[in-house]
This record gives sequence, C-alpha cells and structure tokens, in this order.
Amino acid sequence: MMKDSSDWTKLEPEVNSTDEDEASTYSLKSEAGNFECSVSGLRWVCQEKVSFKYQFCSSEEPMKRMEMMKYMPADITVISGKLFEVYLPHWIFIDDIPEILQKFAVLHIDDCGDVVEKVSEVTSSHVKLSEPVFSPRTALMKMGIPVKIRCNVLIYSKAYASCTVLHVYLIPLDPALKETMDKNKKDFKLIQSHVASITTTKERLLKMLEDLGQEEFNKFKWFLRDSDVLAGLPCIPCSRLENSDILNLVDLMSQTYSQKSLEVTKNIFQKINRNDLVQQ
Repeated sequence: MMKDSSDWTKLEPEVNSTDEDEASTYSLKSEAGNFECSVSGLRWVCQEKVSFKYQFCSSEEPMKRMEMMKYMPADITVISGKLFEVYLPHWIFIDDIPEILQKFAVLHIDDCGDVVEKVSEVTSSHVKLSEPVFSPRTALMKMGIPVKIRCNVLIYSKAYASCTVLHVYLIPLDPALKETMDKNKKDFKLIQSHVASITTTKERLLKMLEDLGQEEFNKFKWFLRDSDVLAGLPCIPCSRLENSDILNLVDLMSQTYSQKSLEVTKNIFQKINRNDLVQQ
C-alpha cells in the first residue's frame, strides 16, 4: 500500500552544475528508510545505505516515438542507483480516471532502445516501480482520455528606472521545466510560484456532453453531419458517429475541430434547446 505523504523524510539534494548550458546533477545519500527529494518529488525506499544521483534531461526524441504508440508524457525523472522501490512523480489529476493502472506506464531507455513498462501502483502524485533497473525514465499516460493537470504559475520580475516588468508563465508541475525556466529568466527575479490546475478542452467537452440525455445526445451527433450548423467546418462521417459513445465522440470532435470543438458544441446546444449548457 502506498504510504501517506507524512511517512516520507524529505532530503535536500546536493546540486552540482558545471556549465550553464548543461542540466544540473542532484546527488542524494540516505540510510535505510523512506525518503523524498525536496526538489523533484522523487521518492525511494531502501533497506540499506544508498547513494545516487539524477538529472533532468530532454526526452524529445523518445516522446515522438511514444506519441506513435498513443502515449503522452506526464513527467520525467532521470536517476541512477540501486534502490528497493522508486516512486516517480506525475502531474495528472486521477480522481475521475477509471482503471488507472491501465492508463499509466513508464518509459525505460537504454542502448537497446525504448521499453514501455507497466507500473505496479498509481497514486494522486506518483507511480511506483518495484526493484527498478535504472536508465532514463519517463512516466507516461495513455492518450485518448481528457485529463486535468497540476500546474505552476511562475511570475518573474525585473526592475527598470521607469517601470517594473513582469513575465507570467503557466507550466506543468514539472521540476525539469521549472529549472529550464529559471535558467532562461536568470536576469529576472522569481517573485511567486503558485500551484494551480487547468482543465483541458477535451475535459470541458466531456463535462458538457455528460449533461445530455440519450435522445439529446443522438440529436447532437445528427447535427455533426449538418454543414449549415458547422459553418464551413468538416462534417464527421455518419459511419464514425453511428456507434460512438461520449468518450469516442470527444476524441472525434477533438481530432476534427481541435480548439473549435467547444464553439461547435455550443452552437449545437442552441439547436437542441440546451442553452443552459452554453455557459459551461
């Protein structure tokens, strides 16, 4: 069973940086017990004294290959060492996701290529690996379901004689990305870092469609074949709509209309007399 957050002893890593253009290395040492890195949120369980290090690195090329397998990145941590259990952090809200173990995986990268491994446990903040063999690792999540993600709101400031300039960024709760932002904004001062959450277009679309009755849902799909209602946007073929449920329809609309999916949905809601849902 996954331990409560109070069961983990937080340790501050030793940070080594030899070049501004290279990622910093974080070194940690611990006795036997349960520990958490205060920088990355990485957790580990060891039965004896251990020493290991990790660093954030780019996973652009592996992620291109993972997208072809219908996975998307949720978080990335790269470490080396021998530990009994490791818990990789992620930034996905999982409360409304069924069969959660089937949705997450871990990317293992070595000289032989990429291997996607199943995880043994998923909690609101971490995925668990038992007796891991280390290499660059990324927590992955299956594509095709709308999700809400935890984010950092970063506010940087720089004072000039005539004014103060603020730069505001909304980024996933990914310490690797924050480290990059801090380096890019080294001439600015970080004045606030706030954890927030955002709702994806697909999740908003799902919430809206869930309020429809079955007859209304059938009418909604019928209007997706009406070129007049779609105002120049492509119709979705009848063969693809006929047996689609709500989740399938969210995917179809997202693929067909992208960011205009919400606009299309609200137009059709007006057609089926569900103006009460237009404000969602």
